[in-house]
Amino acid sequence: MDFRRKDADGLTICPQCGRHYQPVLGERDPRVPIQKQYPDADVWEREQLMTGLCSDKCFDEHIGAKGYVYTDGKRFVMTATGSKRKIFAGDDA
Repeated sequence: MDFRRKDADGLTICPQCGRHYQPVLGERDPRVPIQKQYPDADVWEREQLMTGLCSDKCFDEHIGAKGYVYTDGKRFVMTATGSKRKIFAGDDA
């Protein structure tokens, strides 16, 4: 299911920060399960197409995640464990 909003130019509008951008995978056929349409895509690439959220920061703010230190708006380090997570790493924001 596609929950994205788009502007007049067809760009996706991030529901958290309002940024207008083109998802890395482009567009999708909503009649085909996204895992089937893009079986080799990273999780963050498919997530952009389903939710419209543009980055890890926006994803976490949208769901209310706390306890992270952002290094560049796209990648962050969990303060509790020191492990790195990179979902929206291809984002150019």
